[in-house]
Amino acid sequence: MEESREFPPPSRLDEQAAVVWREVIAQHHEPERIVGPDLEAYCGQVALQRDLRERIAAEGTIIADERGRPEPHPAIALERAAQKEIRDWGDKFRGRVQREKPTRRTR
Repeated sequence: MEESREFPPPSRLDEQAAVVWREVIAQHHEPERIVGPDLEAYCGQVALQRDLRERIAAEGTIIADERGRPEPHPAIALERAAQKEIRDWGDKFRGRVQREKPTRRTR
């Protein structure tokens, strides 16, 4: 993905959150309106949710507790919380699709 020279990710973001930043900036129709601490928080939540999803996929939805009994993976609850945060922030960072104006038919 091409780096936005105008709105690079802040250096304090970890690499996965920086990837999300670049994705959001690239697809948003007015990136200058969304850059700031809220976008940083959103990118962190999306990166966290992706990490948790990968962890659950690798380790399974059911894991063994300290006594060897099956239990739901604790990352499931964390992922749910991250998904809620993402939904709460989502509309603010979702870009509009740029559509061409329809041509009018002449009679």
